[in-house]
Amino acid sequence: MEEQQNSTQQEQNESTPIQNTPQKTGTSSALAIVGLVLGILALILSFIPCIGVYAVVPGSIGIVLAAIAFSKNSKANEPKGLSLAGLIISILATIIAIVWYIAIYSAADNLKDFSDDLQKASEQLQETADQMDEAEEAEEAEEVIDDTME
Repeated sequence: MEEQQNSTQQEQNESTPIQNTPQKTGTSSALAIVGLVLGILALILSFIPCIGVYAVVPGSIGIVLAAIAFSKNSKANEPKGLSLAGLIISILATIIAIVWYIAIYSAADNLKDFSDDLQKASEQLQETADQMDEAEEAEEAEEVIDDTME
Protein backbone atom coordinates (compact mmCIF):
# COMPACT_ATOMS: atom_id res chain seq x y z
CA MET A 1 0.00 0.00 0.00
CA GLU A 2 2.80 2.31 0.88
CA GLU A 3 4.57 1.50 -2.35
CA GLN A 4 1.43 2.30 -4.27
CA GLN A 5 1.13 5.74 -2.62
CA ASN A 6 4.79 6.50 -3.32
CA SER A 7 4.43 5.53 -6.96
CA THR A 8 1.26 7.64 -7.28
CA GLN A 9 3.01 10.62 -5.72
CA GLN A 10 5.98 10.12 -7.98
CA GLU A 11 3.72 10.05 -11.06
CA GLN A 12 2.04 13.27 -9.97
CA ASN A 13 5.40 14.96 -9.44
CA GLU A 14 6.58 13.86 -12.88
CA SER A 15 3.39 15.10 -14.57
CA THR A 16 3.66 18.53 -12.97
CA PRO A 17 6.42 20.54 -14.66
CA ILE A 18 8.68 22.54 -12.43
CA GLN A 19 8.42 26.22 -13.21
CA ASN A 20 11.62 28.20 -12.95
CA THR A 21 10.03 31.54 -13.67
CA PRO A 22 10.93 34.31 -11.26
CA GLN A 23 8.20 35.68 -9.09
CA LYS A 24 6.90 39.12 -10.02
CA THR A 25 7.81 41.61 -7.39
CA GLY A 26 5.62 44.36 -8.82
CA THR A 27 8.36 46.97 -8.52
CA SER A 28 8.27 47.81 -12.21
CA SER A 29 4.50 48.16 -12.03
CA ALA A 30 4.77 50.38 -8.96
CA LEU A 31 7.46 52.49 -10.64
CA ALA A 32 5.28 52.85 -13.72
CA ILE A 33 2.30 53.97 -11.63
CA VAL A 34 4.37 56.47 -9.66
CA GLY A 35 5.92 57.77 -12.89
CA LEU A 36 2.48 58.17 -14.44
CA VAL A 37 1.06 59.93 -11.38
CA LEU A 38 4.04 62.32 -11.23
CA GLY A 39 3.69 62.94 -14.96
CA ILE A 40 0.00 63.81 -14.60
CA LEU A 41 0.75 66.06 -11.61
CA ALA A 42 3.52 67.79 -13.56
CA LEU A 43 1.24 68.20 -16.58
CA ILE A 44 -1.44 69.85 -14.46
CA LEU A 45 1.13 72.11 -12.78
CA SER A 46 2.73 73.02 -16.10
CA PHE A 47 -0.43 74.72 -17.35
CA ILE A 48 -0.65 77.08 -14.36
CA PRO A 49 0.96 80.43 -15.25
CA CYS A 50 4.05 81.39 -13.22
CA ILE A 51 3.88 78.13 -11.26
CA GLY A 52 4.30 75.94 -14.32
CA VAL A 53 8.07 76.35 -14.14
CA TYR A 54 8.12 74.20 -11.01
CA ALA A 55 6.57 71.28 -12.92
CA VAL A 56 10.13 70.42 -14.00
CA VAL A 57 10.74 68.73 -10.64
CA PRO A 58 7.92 66.12 -10.65
CA GLY A 59 8.24 65.82 -14.43
CA SER A 60 11.92 64.93 -14.23
CA ILE A 61 11.36 62.44 -11.44
CA GLY A 62 8.47 60.94 -13.42
CA ILE A 63 10.72 60.58 -16.47
CA VAL A 64 13.37 58.72 -14.47
CA LEU A 65 10.91 56.38 -12.74
CA ALA A 66 8.92 55.64 -15.89
CA ALA A 67 12.13 54.99 -17.85
CA ILE A 68 13.34 52.54 -15.19
CA ALA A 69 9.94 50.80 -15.22
CA PHE A 70 9.98 50.69 -19.04
CA SER A 71 13.44 49.15 -19.00
CA LYS A 72 12.46 46.52 -16.41
CA ASN A 73 9.27 45.69 -18.31
CA SER A 74 11.23 45.30 -21.54
CA LYS A 75 13.75 42.94 -19.95
CA ALA A 76 11.02 40.90 -18.25
CA ASN A 77 8.90 40.86 -21.42
CA GLU A 78 5.97 42.37 -19.51
CA PRO A 79 3.41 44.91 -20.78
CA LYS A 80 4.95 48.35 -21.19
CA GLY A 81 1.84 50.49 -21.69
CA LEU A 82 1.67 52.06 -18.23
CA SER A 83 5.35 52.92 -18.11
CA LEU A 84 5.27 54.27 -21.67
CA ALA A 85 2.28 56.49 -20.84
CA GLY A 86 4.07 57.79 -17.74
CA LEU A 87 7.20 58.47 -19.77
CA ILE A 88 5.34 60.37 -22.51
CA ILE A 89 3.25 62.46 -20.11
CA SER A 90 6.27 63.28 -17.94
CA ILE A 91 8.31 64.34 -20.97
CA LEU A 92 5.43 66.49 -22.25
CA ALA A 93 4.98 68.18 -18.87
CA THR A 94 8.70 68.85 -18.55
CA ILE A 95 8.82 70.39 -22.03
CA ILE A 96 5.87 72.66 -21.21
CA ALA A 97 7.57 73.71 -17.96
CA ILE A 98 10.79 74.51 -19.81
CA VAL A 99 8.83 76.60 -22.33
CA TRP A 100 7.29 78.50 -19.41
CA TYR A 101 10.77 79.11 -18.00
CA ILE A 102 12.02 80.45 -21.32
CA ALA A 103 8.94 82.65 -21.70
CA ILE A 104 9.24 84.11 -18.21
CA TYR A 105 12.99 84.65 -18.54
CA SER A 106 12.65 86.43 -21.90
CA ALA A 107 9.74 88.52 -20.58
CA ALA A 108 11.82 89.57 -17.58
CA ASP A 109 14.75 90.40 -19.85
CA ASN A 110 12.47 92.44 -22.15
CA LEU A 111 11.00 94.19 -19.12
CA LYS A 112 14.49 95.16 -17.97
CA ASP A 113 15.27 96.55 -21.43
CA PHE A 114 11.96 98.42 -21.43
CA SER A 115 12.72 99.84 -17.99
CA ASP A 116 16.14 101.05 -19.17
CA ASP A 117 14.59 102.66 -22.28
CA LEU A 118 11.92 104.31 -20.14
CA GLN A 119 14.59 105.71 -17.81
CA LYS A 120 16.52 107.16 -20.77
CA ALA A 121 13.36 108.69 -22.22
CA SER A 122 12.53 110.22 -18.84
CA GLU A 123 16.00 111.78 -18.61
CA GLN A 124 15.72 113.17 -22.15
CA LEU A 125 12.30 114.60 -21.38
CA GLN A 126 13.65 116.25 -18.25
CA GLU A 127 16.56 117.77 -20.23
CA THR A 128 14.15 119.08 -22.87
CA ALA A 129 11.90 120.58 -20.19
CA ASP A 130 14.92 122.26 -18.56
CA GLN A 131 16.00 123.69 -21.92
CA MET A 132 12.48 125.02 -22.54
CA ASP A 133 12.44 126.65 -19.11
CA GLU A 134 15.80 128.28 -19.81
CA ALA A 135 14.56 129.53 -23.19
CA GLU A 136 11.41 131.00 -21.61
CA GLU A 137 13.48 132.71 -18.90
CA ALA A 138 15.77 134.13 -21.56
CA GLU A 139 12.78 135.49 -23.53
CA GLU A 140 11.32 137.06 -20.37
CA ALA A 141 14.68 138.63 -19.58
CA GLU A 142 14.88 140.08 -23.13
CA GLU A 143 11.35 141.46 -22.79
CA VAL A 144 12.26 143.10 -19.48
CA ILE A 145 15.38 144.61 -21.04
CA ASP A 146 13.40 145.81 -24.04
CA ASP A 147 10.72 147.34 -21.79
CA THR A 148 13.32 149.18 -19.68
CA MET A 149 15.04 150.60 -22.76
CA GLU A 150 11.89 152.14 -24.14
